[in-house]
Amino acid sequence: MLKVTIELWPFGDDTKRKVIAEVEIWNDGNHPDRPMFGNYKGVFHAPGRQTRHLQIADHARGLGAWVLLERFLDLMMRVCHPGAKDPGSSGGI
Repeated sequence: MLKVTIELWPFGDDTKRKVIAEVEIWNDGNHPDRPMFGNYKGVFHAPGRQTRHLQIADHARGLGAWVLLERFLDLMMRVCHPGAKDPGSSGGI
C-alpha cells in the first residue's frame, strides 16, 4: 500500500502542522495472470470533505509509484472538479 499525506506547516513551523489531505492506494490483487499490470484502488481523505473511493485498472507496474499517484490525482480531479480548467491551459504552474 502507498500512503501520501499532505500537511500544512504555517510559516514553516512543523510544531503547528496540520494534515489537510491523505490518499491510500493499494493493489487489489486482480491481475495474477498478468503480473506486469495491476488494478489499484484508492481512498482520498480530507478533513471536512467527502471521502472518495476510486480505482485505476491495468496500470503498468514498471511505470512506478509516481505515475500511479499522478493517475489517481488526475482521476480524482476529474471526478471531484469536472468543470475545472487544466492549470497548464491558464498559465499555471
